[in-house]
Amino acid sequence: WDGEFYSPIVEGENYFSKIYVKNSEGGPSDDDHGGGGSGGGNSEEGGTKLFVNITHPSNNQKLPEGNGQVVIINGTAGGVNPIKKIEVSIYRIVTYYVAPVEILVEREGATGTTNWSYTWDIEKVPDGRYLIEAVCVDENNSTASTQVRVRIQRDKPLLPPEVDITNIPMELPPVKVSEIVRINGTASPGDADRPIEKVEIAFVPVLASIIKGWKDILGHIGKLNLSSLEWKEVVSEDNFSKWYYEWDTSDIPWGIYLIFARSVDSKGIYSDPAIVVVEVNNLNFSIL
Repeated sequence: WDGEFYSPIVEGENYFSKIYVKNSEGGPSDDDHGGGGSGGGNSEEGGTKLFVNITHPSNNQKLPEGNGQVVIINGTAGGVNPIKKIEVSIYRIVTYYVAPVEILVEREGATGTTNWSYTWDIEKVPDGRYLIEAVCVDENNSTASTQVRVRIQRDKPLLPPEVDITNIPMELPPVKVSEIVRINGTASPGDADRPIEKVEIAFVPVLASIIKGWKDILGHIGKLNLSSLEWKEVVSEDNFSKWYYEWDTSDIPWGIYLIFARSVDSKGIYSDPAIVVVEVNNLNFSIL
């Protein structure tokens, strides 16, 4: 199968450009990631010599320090023009095959500018690898950014719930579907004391001609903001150990779609998403 793949949205923080998949332990080794190792970034756009640094935590640091439930992220920023704001984004790093994927956990403004801080509440954040990114914006709207990668590793690990789609294989070319599609799956808690509260499913259209393979998909898909998707609750069987959703595709335009599923437990902790890709085709023709 040969051809090209296109991400549905090229720009915009509420969309994605990399594909997920499951890894309850987190992402690949530190050497598999590019940039941001020093915790400092700068830009000379328009001669501003704008910079931003993350001074704590350090790159590759293990968290939390002690038994704390929060991480204080500190940094500095400066430039020729006054600093307008610092925005902090935190991503969970998971892997699909060998490719790292960054799933947005939270994004908020920091307190302060030239010396700034951000409080990250990790009480409900599962163990694993995370990327912390700081973006500095000055009064001319010039930007600079930096990032560090950290690992949350508790003495008693906090594991996320799990979810899977069981009747649609993750393969290329994608499975063709039409009319009413029953999607089956399973879910399990990360801990017996945190039962599954619900499972949700979302559908994302992908503009595509023909997909060469997973390498091309992974190369065109970027940071995931799951909160931007339109989630629908599935039907539970046996407390979500089994679940299903009936997707009516009869009025859906032909094309390639990504199907996401995620579970959430009684503590409000979300699973890493499961994902499959399908071709909706109610017109009885194939991609050439």
